[in-house]
Amino acid sequence: MKKFVVALSLAVSAATASAVDFVSLDVDHVKDSKTKAQSTAQYVRAGTTLNGYDLGLQVRTGVAHAGGLTNSIEGTVGQKLGPISVFGGVGHDNGINGARNGSFQYSVAGATTGMNLGPVYA
Repeated sequence: MKKFVVALSLAVSAATASAVDFVSLDVDHVKDSKTKAQSTAQYVRAGTTLNGYDLGLQVRTGVAHAGGLTNSIEGTVGQKLGPISVFGGVGHDNGINGARNGSFQYSVAGATTGMNLGPVYA
């Protein structure tokens, strides 16, 4: 149910141009460096800038090739400091297959930078 609400919120936000600066879909093929387990992760991201703060929302669904499903939702707040954007956020992960007592909350922190390359931002 949570994912449905998030997906609906993202769809409504995407339809309102003034509410969202970007919406992206990303599919990654992941290989664990320790266990060699492989999975496919799908991300839906949306973000905007409001009063000088960069706001982001991310929903991730991971499907393990050996079987199993994980999903999470994460929100971040960042601010540009020159060419670098620093951010922090919190997230909730439902754990593998939504197992009882398998969910957990986490925090994130980081920095990113980029530049305009013609019509795209990289």
